[in-house]
Formats: sequence, C-alpha cells, structure tokens
Amino acid sequence: MEIKYGEVVKNSFNDTYTDKYPDDLFTIYVQEYDTDGLNPIPCMPISNQIKSIPLIGEHVIIFKMIDEFTSADSLKPQWYYFPPYPIKSNINNNYLGSIAVPRTGNVSQGTEQPAMGNTFVEKGINPLQPYEGDTLIEGRWGNSIRLGSSISNDVDGEDFYTLNTTWKSTHENRGDPIIILSNKRNNKPGRQFVVEDTKNDGASLYLTSTQYFPDLVLNKQLSKSDSESSFNSSQFIGIADRIILKANTNIIALDSKKRVTINTPHFLLGDETAGAPMVHGNVLLSILQDIISAISSGVIGPIALTSYPIDQGSITSALGKLEKLNSGKYYIKE
Repeated sequence: MEIKYGEVVKNSFNDTYTDKYPDDLFTIYVQEYDTDGLNPIPCMPISNQIKSIPLIGEHVIIFKMIDEFTSADSLKPQWYYFPPYPIKSNINNNYLGSIAVPRTGNVSQGTEQPAMGNTFVEKGINPLQPYEGDTLIEGRWGNSIRLGSSISNDVDGEDFYTLNTTWKSTHENRGDPIIILSNKRNNKPGRQFVVEDTKNDGASLYLTSTQYFPDLVLNKQLSKSDSESSFNSSQFIGIADRIILKANTNIIALDSKKRVTINTPHFLLGDETAGAPMVHGNVLLSILQDIISAISSGVIGPIALTSYPIDQGSITSALGKLEKLNSGKYYIKE
C-alpha cells in the first residue's frame, strides 16, 4: 500500500459537492509537498458512511488501493483520503494554504492564498472538553455527539480536567454511560474547552443512565415528582427554544405508569385557534349540586303549598353521577 500526504487544492473542486460523476463522488484533489510540477492527485473518501470532506488548504494523508473496476485479472488503483489532520488544532478549519505548490527549479509557482471554498464561512468554534474514555464526534460549526460516561474530576486532590461535567453521578456509578447530542454552544476566545450545558446550548438531547443535572431548571419546578435537577435514573431530556413532534400517518403516544405533567401556563387543545375554556371540575360540581339542591327543595305553588318534582328518581340518579364527575387521575390548574 502506497501512502502520501499533501494539501487539498482546487482542481475541478466544485464537482466534489455535486453528483455529476456518480463513479467519483466526494472526490478531492491533493497536491504533494515539494513537488516538481506534478499534477494534483484525485482522491476519494476512506468511507462513504462517515465522511469529513476537507476544505481547500487543509492537509490530508492519502493511500492507494484498488477501485471498483478491479478484477482477478486486473488491479485498478485508486487514491483515498483520510479526514484532514489538525495542523492548527482547530475545530472549524485547519487551513494552511499554498504550502504544496508546483516548483520550477528552486522557485515556487505563486503564493496566493486560495479560498477555502465557495460557501464555507470561517467561525471561531471551541473544542469540547474530552474525558477519559469518551468518543467525540464534533462538527465544524459547534454541533457534536458525545458518547461519554460519569466521571470524577478530582484525582489525588487536584483537578484532572479543565472543565467539570455539567452532569453528575454518585461515586459508585462512575463509568455509567451517557449520550449527548448538542447543537450550538457559547464559544470562548481562542481554543479553550467548552462543555455541554442544559441552560445555554441552542438545542440538545440527553440520554442518561444514572446521571443528574444540578443546573437543569424548568419554567415551573416539579413538586409531585422527583426534582428535575436531582433525578438520577435513566432519562430522555430534550431542550430547545421550540419543540415540534409530528406523526405523519399514525399516533403520538405518551405512555407513563405514573403521570403526564404538562408544565405550561397556557394549553390549547385542537389547534392554535382554540378559544373555548376547559371546565374546572370542582366549580362545575359545586354549581350542579346547587341546582339539584334547589330543584329538590321544590317551589311554593299558587295556594302556598310546596310542590316537588315528579321525577324524583332522575334527581337521585343525577346526585349519584355527580360523585363521578371529577376524575381522580386527570387534573387542570385552577
């Protein structure tokens, strides 16, 4: 296997992001270092399932293997590229352009800094704080997936990590798994570490095992359940400015053995034009009891005699049903 390394350069680079040539999807062009006018090498990604396409001016390791036209009688070579190596330890980009340029004698052919791409926008993105054993997938834009665990930052009385985790766990639960999908964080100057934060991240999903979140705060604190900041069993926590769940062809099911709490000051049922108020069960019960009581008391007739409803059975039945009017399971805020 032949291995080389070089700089990603623009040579029909626009085709990298189109499907004009289905046999050469995601192809980039790599210029070797200290070349003598050699043409850039077309390279395909090492994986089509997980790929990180380098930008122009980033640097990669490439290797030669066989292509799809190889047979037992004929080996057809093809170059493949690894993701860009972190020459600047940068999450957003590792641009160092015009390093690998063709030379004539001892003179480089031009030193103009090429653009990194047609639509790419450079941003200051901080790397995630890593913890021992973590697997981190970090995008260029401050989006990430962490396959992590419960850890302890205190090692022999000293902080082992720059930043503590925002999730906590008991000492005996160290090493229990957690998955965090996070999008958009508050970045800091330079290359300082950042860590996922339930309060300040743009949108995030947490799949936990035994972790809890001391800084997790709801609009209204839970009072009949374990606190949102101290519950330490498996949880699915989703946080964003707006959340939409849509089922295209079937139902949305909320299934709970204990209770479903809708923790909001306003609740619309049906659609956003809903304007008919829901009935307060206790108030309705009191009103109906007063009405039945008044009917049962009868009225004073024309000759000053008290008269009573003929259908006393219906009144008795209604009184019995009133006791079942209020649910013992489903409540609304009075």
